[in-house]
Amino acid sequence: MGKIKSIRVPSDDCVVNVGRRTEGDRIIEPGEPCNAHKGEWVDLLPVMSLETYLAAGSLALVASDDGKTSEEKVIAVQGAA
Repeated sequence: MGKIKSIRVPSDDCVVNVGRRTEGDRIIEPGEPCNAHKGEWVDLLPVMSLETYLAAGSLALVASDDGKTSEEKVIAVQGAA
């Protein structure tokens, strides 16, 4: 079995607006755009989807031995979804 190939995601288009002011959901002052991460990137390993990761965490919570009943654990997992 070979090595999992990563997916490279560039950060060049990540703009941070320095000095932006908002009130609620309105922008009062736009601020100055700054490309703080130009030339940088993130390498992601596509090993599982976020949905699969969250489902695995829910199963681990239900399977844990923390003194709660199975019913209490299922209610906690349903509330977190």
